[in-house]
Amino acid sequence: MKDFDQSKVDLQKALLNKKTDVFIPMLSEYLFTPIIDAAFEVGVPTIASEHNDPDIIVKQWWDKYDRISSFKKADHIHLLLNKYKQSLPEELEHKVSVIPNFVCENAVPQVMPNRKKDIIFVGRLVEQKGIERLIEAFYRLADCNSDWTLSIFGDGTLRDELQALIYQRQLAD
Repeated sequence: MKDFDQSKVDLQKALLNKKTDVFIPMLSEYLFTPIIDAAFEVGVPTIASEHNDPDIIVKQWWDKYDRISSFKKADHIHLLLNKYKQSLPEELEHKVSVIPNFVCENAVPQVMPNRKKDIIFVGRLVEQKGIERLIEAFYRLADCNSDWTLSIFGDGTLRDELQALIYQRQLAD
């Protein structure tokens, strides 16, 4: 526990020495609590940014009450999806901004017309990633357009289930 306490002190020193205007930690687990506490205790404004499904967070990593307590200490809360707001008490609603991930149309490069088009997923094969939706969407795309391929790289608790879905949809090629 000493190393953990020392890490908190080191974080506080860094926040103060760098004259941090705003601190935006992006975590979704029990480590969030001491990180938020460190900034709170030295008076550095904090935006708590949570990108994962709160139900999964509470189920796997973080006590529900510690999570709420940490969010109460934050000056503002960033969530990835609007539906995640339901996991917070009404008293915190005024602190929440929902800012989803996005891709600007200009950021997507133009594809060569005669070139095969690839979709590549790299990540954990877990429920919160929604990979089954990607497979289902690709199934619909592949049915009407054979110029596309989908490659999935990763490992996780849903590996066998996703592999079964791929075979069921006859997408193993």
